[in-house]
Amino acid sequence: MKYIFICCLWALLVISGYAQSGAPKVQLIPAPAQLNLKSGSFIVGSNTVIHYSDATSKKSAVQLHEYLYENYGINLRLLSGKPEKSNQVISFVSAKARVKESYTLRVGAAVIEITGDDAGMFYGLQTLFQLISVKDQKPEVPCLEISDSPRYAYRGIMQDVGYHIYPVSFIKSQIEMLAKYKMNVYHWHLTEDHGWRIEIKKYPKLTSVGAFRA
Repeated sequence: MKYIFICCLWALLVISGYAQSGAPKVQLIPAPAQLNLKSGSFIVGSNTVIHYSDATSKKSAVQLHEYLYENYGINLRLLSGKPEKSNQVISFVSAKARVKESYTLRVGAAVIEITGDDAGMFYGLQTLFQLISVKDQKPEVPCLEISDSPRYAYRGIMQDVGYHIYPVSFIKSQIEMLAKYKMNVYHWHLTEDHGWRIEIKKYPKLTSVGAFRA
């Protein structure tokens, strides 16, 4: 009986391995609600332009521009008008979201389009960051279509600086990491009964008086 159980377990592991080897090699955190992987890829080149539809979408477009320049040394053009057909385009389109913070991300060989409200475009951009890999020293994104919306409205952490003291650089890195993985709440626990733990110039007595129990 034990021998049969071991054989069955081994067979399940083998089948699982084959299934995983044939699965799409796209790993995103958190996993999107819907993902349809397609053949081909979008390769960022010298003719690529970043297009935005309005002032709201411009914020995400500028973030992508800065990210590509800082990480890959690529300085792409930013356009608000209609892009030329000869160009590869990464487009941010502001649209009223059916579900708050939702977005769609479509990647083709010539066009990447992120559509959503302000928060949705931001989260779509975070997904795009995770999808970028390097091929022949150029950023590459697999062709796919993603339709995503948050499963939970409240997604975040509580940072306790009452008992655990952190440098400012660590707090900033925590907030950046929350944004990267689409969390939307940072609960900053600033005080205990022992006292207040952060200096605020406008309210000096918080630290001169409130930082001490007695």
